[in-house]
Amino acid sequence: MKVSRRSVAFWYQSDGKRYSPLLMKGNHVVPLYFHVENNQFDFGAGARDRFFQHDPHAYGDYFELIKDPSQHFTLHNSAKRVKQLLYYGIEQFLSHFLNTVLYKSDAIESYRAAFPLKFIFEPDIAEPERNLVAGLFTEAGYRAVSVLSYSNLLLEHLRHDNFIGKKYAVLMLTGLADNLYLDLYEKGAETPVAASMIPHKGADPRINILAGMIVGYIQEQNSYLSLDTEREIAGLLPQCAALLAENKRIVTGEAELSNGSKFWFRINLKSVEDSLQYYSGDLIVSTAIDELLQSLGIRTDELIVLLCSEQIMTSYFTDRLLKPYPNVKNVTTVHIDGAMQLIFSKVPPTAPAPARPLFPPKLPPLPDPKQAIKQPPPMPAAKNPTSEKPRTVIPPPLPPIRKKT
Repeated sequence: MKVSRRSVAFWYQSDGKRYSPLLMKGNHVVPLYFHVENNQFDFGAGARDRFFQHDPHAYGDYFELIKDPSQHFTLHNSAKRVKQLLYYGIEQFLSHFLNTVLYKSDAIESYRAAFPLKFIFEPDIAEPERNLVAGLFTEAGYRAVSVLSYSNLLLEHLRHDNFIGKKYAVLMLTGLADNLYLDLYEKGAETPVAASMIPHKGADPRINILAGMIVGYIQEQNSYLSLDTEREIAGLLPQCAALLAENKRIVTGEAELSNGSKFWFRINLKSVEDSLQYYSGDLIVSTAIDELLQSLGIRTDELIVLLCSEQIMTSYFTDRLLKPYPNVKNVTTVHIDGAMQLIFSKVPPTAPAPARPLFPPKLPPLPDPKQAIKQPPPMPAAKNPTSEKPRTVIPPPLPPIRKKT
């Protein structure tokens, strides 16, 4: 499972075959929304629809919601902590995997102890949140849970593939929900030595401008809508990256908003280019990178910059925002596939021993007959239960001695 603040994606591997996306209702990427009512639990797009219809039994913004420990929901007539929403949602997919891929009719409870689960997290999930997600499953009896760093494994694969080598420091840039995440690795390091985030710089500025124009167009045509502009722009960035790549003068299409509703739009890309004249954020990214490098004494010619998401893999982003850095490379789908294969090749942790033994304890070994058997210590003298003084015992008379004839 790859977890971000907005979604969870699922893959599986069985019988040593190539890994595959785990599809349920045609999707393997599920938006992080939940709906619980009358003991019915729904996870994904249907729950998202109810959330934006202001259903009181629908939940969104999961990683913000769990900050309030007083929040609960009711399932099977029992109050449960709101952090368990994600556990029940993911376990729905695990049950689906057992039933439709492995054709097992048993309940998921029979498999928890041996089910190997691997969690990878996007950069927008902090370390305490990662531990919380993994802890939900270890607490429930899953004993083969791995928490893996996707960035670390991607770097391991790229080095093994000689795409970057070991003589360079590496800066990974990832754009997520309009924020830019930076992970800096020193030469040969397997884990980042520094990390930071630049808000609202997680995409080529033209992509951001186009997304804003699409939201504005939809709002103009549908004045009754009340939209969270920042949320909607962040959600449209991947689609806008694809639209710009088409290099058309007029872009049209259907935009899906965060509530699942879709609206038609038409934008002249010349208006996007015109808006760039008023854009003043070019220096923010390079300044933040320079400060990060200077803090660790890394020169720009000793650095490879890796672009890890589509919305920053553009000529504008490379030529203008990253112009001071001579070594900039894109992470392609081939590299992502190699990293995923590496993730599945990692051996899961060994399950710890259960709390109660499955078999009776073994008896102590018998003594070696060749060794001398030690005499047990003498038994203590018996005491008279009615008196502290010992009772005098008269022995019976000896039998008469017979003489031989």
